[in-house]
Amino acid sequence: MSNITLLHGNDQLEDSMLRSILLFNAQKTTSSSKDLLLKAILSIITYGDGKYGLNEINNILKERFDVTYVAEELNQQISKLKNKGLIIQCPNDKYQAITNKKQGQDFYVQIEKETDSLINGILERTRTSNITISQNNEMKMRENIRQSLSVYYKMYGYSFLGLKENSKHKSMLDAVDVVRKGLPDNLGKALVGAIADALNEPTSQERDILEKWARAFVAMEVINLDPSLRNFKATKLREKSFVIDTDIALNALTTHAKYSVVYRQMITLLRNAGCKLYIPYIVVDEIQNHIDAAQKRYSFEGSSWYSMTDELLENKIANVFVEDYVKIIRSDEYKRDFPFETYISNFYDPEEPSLLMNKLKDVFGKDFILLEELESLDNELKKKLAEKIKYLTIISEKGTRRDEGKNTQIAEADASLYLTIRQMNRAFKGNDKPLSQKAYLLTKSQKTISCAKELSIYDKNIICDPFALLSILQEMGMFAGHEFEIVNLFENPFLAYTADLIWDEVKPLLDRGAKLKYAEIHRLRIDVDANIDKILTCETLEERTNEAKRLSERGYIFANDLLKIQQEIEKKDRDIQEKDTQLTKQQEEILYLKKLLEVKTKKEKKQQYIERILPSSKKKKIGKK
Repeated sequence: MSNITLLHGNDQLEDSMLRSILLFNAQKTTSSSKDLLLKAILSIITYGDGKYGLNEINNILKERFDVTYVAEELNQQISKLKNKGLIIQCPNDKYQAITNKKQGQDFYVQIEKETDSLINGILERTRTSNITISQNNEMKMRENIRQSLSVYYKMYGYSFLGLKENSKHKSMLDAVDVVRKGLPDNLGKALVGAIADALNEPTSQERDILEKWARAFVAMEVINLDPSLRNFKATKLREKSFVIDTDIALNALTTHAKYSVVYRQMITLLRNAGCKLYIPYIVVDEIQNHIDAAQKRYSFEGSSWYSMTDELLENKIANVFVEDYVKIIRSDEYKRDFPFETYISNFYDPEEPSLLMNKLKDVFGKDFILLEELESLDNELKKKLAEKIKYLTIISEKGTRRDEGKNTQIAEADASLYLTIRQMNRAFKGNDKPLSQKAYLLTKSQKTISCAKELSIYDKNIICDPFALLSILQEMGMFAGHEFEIVNLFENPFLAYTADLIWDEVKPLLDRGAKLKYAEIHRLRIDVDANIDKILTCETLEERTNEAKRLSERGYIFANDLLKIQQEIEKKDRDIQEKDTQLTKQQEEILYLKKLLEVKTKKEKKQQYIERILPSSKKKKIGKK
């Protein structure tokens, strides 16, 4: 087989599955639920490398995927693969995949070239920084990029479709650690920033290869879960109920937040399929809290939002309404003057309490169900679960920025949602296949699962990751004509890491009134040794001037603005000092004149006194003398 480096670390069948999916997807522009079984069969034939006939294929389908075919049905599937030119029949009634033939090898050589081009693009981004890269470091960087992308795709292939436990996910390496391994600190950080940038804002060629790999890894996990997708048939799908959590509701309500478009599409598909959608009252309360928080934050930090990069908006500001508003402003030059007050009034008007509810009906349908907390919930169990969740919430990045009351409220809401969905499935016996239960909590949060496991109250397969659901719906062809890029659904751990690095430098400057430009903050992903906040610790004007010159040479114009402000302040200080000096001198002169005046006055008074008490004759004598 061709040496495709991103496939390293998989078992042989998974390797065959990824190869088969890459090739199958390259030959077909639209998806169908029937394709999954064809991909599974093709991967088995690829794995067998000419050694498997109908019996062997059927046995592996049953053992690995829990799918059973009679010989005639399996023959039909085999015929489809032959008609597509993906397999050939050998003389001994065995089958050979073209993935193992020359035309397959040529395809994988092209995949490898596109992957190499992606890696070169990442390296070029790193070279834009001021860090010297030795030949040995460049070789190590190439190796780290390959390994980290492989970990990245596996990590989100497993966790992303975490409808059942997968032991491999537990042993997954941290993709960020893999990038930095064996590199100098600054170079490792810069490389993380370059990968973050490539995943977040790829060129069209980079986007193509990133998406090919994303679809392959995700399709592999869908096949591993259930290649027949028996519970996604239209008749079964309409029997399902979905309870919407706060994050889903917020993104679906807005139009330009990170997941707004795909969540809205997902909600529309579920509505069209006849699913019941529930929004708990506690989620409506949380939405209102987000609106209130956005309004408060605008009053004291709104002017700095416009320069924020995506990672800061999404990871540090972390308010969907703020994120949505800023991205709307950026998306259309005619909306640059769109007031925040007008934007937020589309969701909340104190004189029209029903406004928010009407907005929810627009997105989730007029027949969505407002869900109250079930009276049958065990309050003692809810309290224990909430305490566990609260601990994880407090130590989370967002939790550290909230007060205890807010963290408590969120933990109680999460506990209530989990126990509610558990109660809704109490009388229904499902299994570990996707959507085999009656009701699902649609959420990205994983905290509740780990806490429920600690309390031994974890029911498998009642929490559904929206990205898993979206991926399966796409694999079924339900997004026909509106397909999205799966890679955009993956969390970007590299971007979250750079957000932490950037924020530590950016926030002190923003607090001091620096007007950083979007491009300047964006550049900090890779320019990790810029130390842009150093200008704040300079003690003299000369030091600040030198620091501003250094930063401006690296492209950070804001430093000149800070320097100009500082120079104006110091000029005013000098002016005040000069005026103080002049005033002091004038005061001294006045004091001196006052003393002279006092002396003169005393002499005059003395003369007047003498003249008053002496007789006139004596005055004359005195005068003559």
